[in-house]
This record gives sequence, C-alpha cells and structure tokens, in this order.
Amino acid sequence: MIRDDQEMLARLEQLVEENLGNEQFGVGDLSRSVGISRSHLHRKLRAATGQSVSQFIREYRLRKALDLLKEGQHTVSEVAYLVGFSSATYFSRCFAKLFGHPPSKADKVEPFGQKAGPPGLVNMQWLKSIPKKRVGMLLLLAILLPNTVIFIIQLSGRSKANEVMIKSVAILPFENLSDEPSNEYFSMGVGDAIARKLSAIADLRVVSKTTMFLEGDNKESMVDIANKLNTFYLLKGSVQKFGDMIRVEVGLVNGETGHWIWAEHFDREFDDIFQMQNEIAEKVALHMEITLSPEVRSKLNLGYTSNSLAYDLYMKAHYEFTTYTRAGYMKAQEYVKQAIELDSSFALAYSLQGNIAIAKGSMFGVELDAMEALSQAIISIRKALEIEPGLPEAHAVKGFYHLYYEWDFIKAEQAYKKGIERFNTEGYALYVDYLNFAGRHKEALEMAQRLEYIEPYYPNTRMILSLFYNQQIDEAIEFAQSRLRVMRNYVIMDSYGFLLLNSGDHQEAIRIFQQIFELENIRYPRILGWMGAAYARSGQPVRARELIDELMQHRALNSAGSPAFFIAVIHAAMDETEDALHWLSVAIDDHEMEIPWLTTEPQFYQLHHHKDFRAMVKKVGFPGT
Repeated sequence: MIRDDQEMLARLEQLVEENLGNEQFGVGDLSRSVGISRSHLHRKLRAATGQSVSQFIREYRLRKALDLLKEGQHTVSEVAYLVGFSSATYFSRCFAKLFGHPPSKADKVEPFGQKAGPPGLVNMQWLKSIPKKRVGMLLLLAILLPNTVIFIIQLSGRSKANEVMIKSVAILPFENLSDEPSNEYFSMGVGDAIARKLSAIADLRVVSKTTMFLEGDNKESMVDIANKLNTFYLLKGSVQKFGDMIRVEVGLVNGETGHWIWAEHFDREFDDIFQMQNEIAEKVALHMEITLSPEVRSKLNLGYTSNSLAYDLYMKAHYEFTTYTRAGYMKAQEYVKQAIELDSSFALAYSLQGNIAIAKGSMFGVELDAMEALSQAIISIRKALEIEPGLPEAHAVKGFYHLYYEWDFIKAEQAYKKGIERFNTEGYALYVDYLNFAGRHKEALEMAQRLEYIEPYYPNTRMILSLFYNQQIDEAIEFAQSRLRVMRNYVIMDSYGFLLLNSGDHQEAIRIFQQIFELENIRYPRILGWMGAAYARSGQPVRARELIDELMQHRALNSAGSPAFFIAVIHAAMDETEDALHWLSVAIDDHEMEIPWLTTEPQFYQLHHHKDFRAMVKKVGFPGT
C-alpha cells in the first residue's frame, strides 16, 4: 500500500476512535472531517481496502468491541453502546458476521482476527482472478508459510459470504403519491406482492415492508440502509392511483455504491395489476442477474385472484390485519368477506379469513372461545388448501389448528414446516411459539433470529420471548425497548410486560399492562392475569384478588381469552397451589386457547413437580410425556 493510503487510513481510524461512542457519527461526518466529498472518500477507500466507508466505520467499531469483550469488564450491551451501536441486537448480528462467533464467544475469535488489520484490505475478487497456472505456487507458499493457508481460507469464506449477500434485496416501503392518503394500503400492497413473488426464487433473501420502521431511515443514505439491513440491493418505488389507472415507478439500487442500476415506470389500467406486478418482479430479477425458471414463474401467482376488485379488497384486509389491533382485524374481516364474495376461488383471501378467526379467539380474545374460533378458521383453511394445496399461509394456520384444537404436536410441526417454505412471516412466528411450547428454546431463538433477518422490524416479533426463554434477559430488555422506540402495538407491549413481570420488575410491568388496556379501551384476560401476578409478586394481594374477581365475571359470560387459565396464573403467583391446579383443570376442560402455553408459563414453574400438573401435561400430549 502506498504511503498516502497508509496516512489516510491512520487519519480515518483516528477520527472514528475520537467518535467511537457517538452512534450518530457516520459517513458524512467522516468525509467532512477529512475535507473530501463522500463519493471521493468512498472511491479512495474502496481502492485501498475494498471496503465502503460505512463498512470501514462499522468494522473499526467491531474490532474495538472485540478488544473490550476480551477484557471481560463489560456486558455485551455495554460494549455495544461504548462502540457506537444503539442496538445490542444489531451489534451482535454484525459482530457474528465479521468474526464468526457471537459476542458472548469473543474469547474464541482467533488472534489474527484482530491483528491482520481491517477486514477487506484485499479485494475479494483477487482470489477469483488467480490464474490456474499459479495454483502450484500458492501450494508451495502454503507449505513454506502456514499462515497463508489461514489467509486463503479466510478469503474464501468471505468470498462465499459475499456471494450469499449479493442474493438479497430489501423492498423499501412504496411511497403513496395518490391524492388520497387512504390509498396507503394500496402502495403497501403492491410492494408486498412484489416481495412475495420474488420470494419464490430459491436462496434469494427478500426483506419487505417492515423496513418502514427503520430508525432514522429518512436521514440515511442508501448505502447506510443496505448495510443496516445486510442486503446487496434496495428496491424503491412509488404508486399513484387515479380512477381506473395506476402508475408504479420502481428502481433498483446497488447497496454497496448507492448507484441506480435500473429504473422504470409502469402505467396500467387497474385490471392489469397482476401482470404488472409479475413484470416488475421479473425485471428486478433480470437486473439482479437471476434467471427465473419455469417452476418459479409458475409460482408467481400462487394463491392470487384474477378479479382486480377482489384483490383490492384483499389488500385492504391485509393492511388492516397487520396493524395487529382489534379494530384492524375487525375491518379486515369485513374486507376479506367481500373479496371472497367477488371470487370464491381466492385462496389467499380464505387463508387470511382463517387467520382473522383465530385472532378473535386468541390474544385479543374477547369475542370467541377457542373451539368456536378454531372451528371457523379450519373451514376457511381447508377451502384455501383445496384451491392451492401448497399455499404456505394456509399451512401455517392449519398448524395452529392442529396444535390448539387437537393438541397434536406432531401434525402441527409438519404443517408449520410447510408454512415457512416461502416468504411467510406469520408462519415463522407461529413456528417459534411451537418450538418454545415443546421446550426447544434454542431452536426457537434461532428461528426468531431468522425471522428478524428475513423481516427486520417485524411488528409481530418473537425475539423478546425467545431471548427470555434462553435466559438472555438483558438482551431481551434491550431488544424490547429498542423496538418500542419505533412502534407500539399490542404484541410488543404484551411481550415486554411479560418480560418485566418474569424478570422481577413488577411495578414497571403493571405500568405497561395498564398502557395496553388504554390502547383500545379493552381489558384483555391475558393482561388481567399477568397484571394480577405482578400485583401478587409485589406484595399487593388485594389488587390481585380484584383481578381474579374480574376474570370470574368474564368467564361467567364465556371462555373467550382463556379466563380460567389466567385465574390460575394469579393463584400460582400468590402461592395458592390447590386453587391454581383447580383452575388449570377447568381451563383444560374448557379447551381454552392458552393451553399450549401450560409448561412455558413462568408462574407455573413451581407446579411442575406436582403429580396433578404432570397429569395435565400428559393429557394435553406435550412431547416427551
């Protein structure tokens, strides 16, 4: 490396070091500090090291983090903040990608990982460009210089990782340019459809709409966003709907350089929306240098309808359902019903209808008891699978039916595996729950991490509970708090309250539970039970008994929301074993929706040794009983 490059790198490292704990210090700050433009700095650094500027900053921070972790004086979360990461989860993912081990295993990172200088000093393409006639020379060097073997293996591994990363695209939220703000559902639906179609391509990682929740994404460059999402390509677009016409403008960006690869606009009549979405998906694949096989092309329209009005209603239904609010799924129910009336062969609509029925009997459960909700759901799911036997969305809900209605763990897992064969975030979330129920917590965490990798900022995340069950409490709290900074919905607050309750912060748990009640002015049985447990654990038995009385009144009306199960939760928290076991027996007789949580509800841990509890576990049919 020439001297000027050495001096430049030394200066850049000095500047990053001086701003190590400042998470806001980025590419623009660094380029201004050295007095050259972002693009010029990017070119110089790429030529010298093979890295982008943001990659250089990130990897310098990570090498400093490795030093701190090996000293053993700080937790992973503390180190993340010390080196300028606002999210311990994102830090851990970046650390593992660079060093091959998670931060908790920093001691296993080989010394050359820190001494060899900034990763990427040698361009990856160098290894591919070696003439075959020089292979013998390299073998001789490997014999004379054993470290050369390490070096070549390291480069080979990175080259493979780089190749995998190239097969990835993040679909940023399509902007609604219509005069009506209410058309937001449509712009989101178009982006979702393109993402779903691209997911039919094997080994292509597709990150979809939840990137709308990226913190500060409106301030970050395309390169920064691509690095944050760990994708090689970004797809940006806008949608304008006027009368029976739609215009979609879409473009593909190289995430390493920020340069546009391709951009085009499509003007179509609304009836041609399906063909237009297929055309866009095919052109995106073409410009990513991916050839669509006949098999993939045959899957582009899996589950869709040819009726444009039915499809419009479905997009509205899906948009409302994924707000994860009771008001949202009630609107979704009406929209999807109208879509099916227009097209009785619309498989995706039937699948969504089944999912909505389940929601009415599960976490929002104040409408239907479990058996009624599941009986409604399976009618829609069977119809969906009759039309499209391979529809992943329908298989995921069928797995839910097998587990919660039949208590058949074997059939449930078989269905869940089919439910994640393609891009289907709900399928992953349900499978994570199953793995936790089965006591396979390590697998559950790996699946939850995979879900976060596929869909960053997924609103229905399973990371919080999975981290808890793997006893990674600090990481779970950090993840929950970082997620609540960008979105506040029932699911995340529910999981965060559960985490606080079972990690000993009872007063804060009560505060969060109260906020959940205020979200939609509904007192959910699930939250009443956990709030009662928090009161009991914090020495407020009178308040806990008041909530038992409220759950008893709810149960007098119906068993929606699993009131008996949560009466048992409060009794167990008050160390009233016999009452807890009695109400659990009632919950099982009523076939309440929460029963698969029996062995993983922390308030019941103290009951696990009791013969009556073990008999209940066996009756439900948990694996290993």
